[in-house]
Amino acid sequence: MNHIKSVCVFASSSDNIDKIFFKDAEKLGKLLAENKYNIIYGGSTLGLMGTITKTAKEYGSHITGVMPEKLHNIGISQGPFSEFILTKGMRERKAKMDELSDAVIALAGGFGTLEELSEMIIA
Repeated sequence: MNHIKSVCVFASSSDNIDKIFFKDAEKLGKLLAENKYNIIYGGSTLGLMGTITKTAKEYGSHITGVMPEKLHNIGISQGPFSEFILTKGMRERKAKMDELSDAVIALAGGFGTLEELSEMIIA
């Protein structure tokens, strides 16, 4: 029996990557939604993060965006979320994402994606 209900997704927050990755992000968003997974993510509409969550929301997923105040204050937290959690900083953000998720998936990204995934593996 599957006990995973919420999946944390880390991925690029940049639109400046190869378009093939966006097709994969759409497929992942649809797959997660069709399998009734909630999605926990960084709360941005940008890059692969935005593509995954927009697609998943379209197919019925509950989306929880988690973002630190500093990023929220520059106006990138306009995601398709069902729920939005504002944190003081990045450490609190990652801890909250870890607390809310049962599994983690990472797609293409940069150093931020690698750092977030590494911390989740170690946690």
